[in-house]
Amino acid sequence: MGELFARAISSEPDGLTQRVDTGGHAFTCDEPLDLGGNDQGPTPHELLVASLAACSAITLRAYAARKGIELGDVRVETRLHRDPRGDAYRTTVEIEGELEPQVVAVLQRVAAKCPVKTALATARVAPALIRVGGRASEIVGCHTSDLSVEGLSPAAGRGVAWSR
Repeated sequence: MGELFARAISSEPDGLTQRVDTGGHAFTCDEPLDLGGNDQGPTPHELLVASLAACSAITLRAYAARKGIELGDVRVETRLHRDPRGDAYRTTVEIEGELEPQVVAVLQRVAAKCPVKTALATARVAPALIRVGGRASEIVGCHTSDLSVEGLSPAAGRGVAWSR
């Protein structure tokens, strides 16, 4: 299957705006003003929700094309419900036109196998590798709420500190 990559570059010391490069495309990712960002682009969670919606639509279109199923306009909406006990995603698909009930049932199973959804359900998260001043250390977890790095002095020009 290969490996995908994305690089986020933050060069604003007091902002959260990120320039993101995926190798073939570049875009901006940010947080809203009330969370300390500049609201210059979608948030990481908005990108995740958009990825799920787009992947479902692409998966349905590709399957329908392979099987010779004519689809009208396909609209996919994915919503994220944030909850401390675990986030919940809900996807709704609307297809214009008429389809036989058995075709709808097959398309529902196909949409459930969207590769992004499968990746989220089966992902293994490797420890984050943080490089500061040429030195590297591994920190288990990949979400900032999991990180608490203390003891490096920003005044010394080599410090990083996260807390939440």
